[in-house]
Amino acid sequence: MTTNQASLNGTHTTTVSDTAEPIVQLKGAGKAYGNVRALHTVDLSVYPSQVTCVLGDNGAGKSTLIKIISGLHQHPEGEFLIDGQPVHLSTPREALDRGIATVYQDLATVPLMPVWRNFFLGSEMTKGPWPIRRLDIAKMKQTADQELRNMGIILDDVDQP
Repeated sequence: MTTNQASLNGTHTTTVSDTAEPIVQLKGAGKAYGNVRALHTVDLSVYPSQVTCVLGDNGAGKSTLIKIISGLHQHPEGEFLIDGQPVHLSTPREALDRGIATVYQDLATVPLMPVWRNFFLGSEMTKGPWPIRRLDIAKMKQTADQELRNMGIILDDVDQP
């Protein structure tokens, strides 16, 4: 059994069963930009129902690691596995198709766009058969409102910018 502990005004313990397999795994991942080594033999395992945090100083390779996992950069060294299968993601769309998305810390939102549109920016819900699919606006508004409430964010109207 694997146990991870973190302390910040108390201790929190998360336990992962011996039988759980990582859903995302990097083994010996490395990446260089010319003569600058951004990652060197990085091992990472992300398990189901577990929150995983990547911490490090400026220039430690956090962004490069996330860009590899999200399909923005290739990993020329090491192994990348999703659900135990080796993968080489070429685009963020391939990562998204496998359930991997990146939420950037700079809160890149469109200021005059409603909350629900920003919430789904780039991953809009659609309805109807191809090729006449259209945005499922009612479903996106409902989902955005519910998910924000789940995070403790209660808005009067998700149509507000």
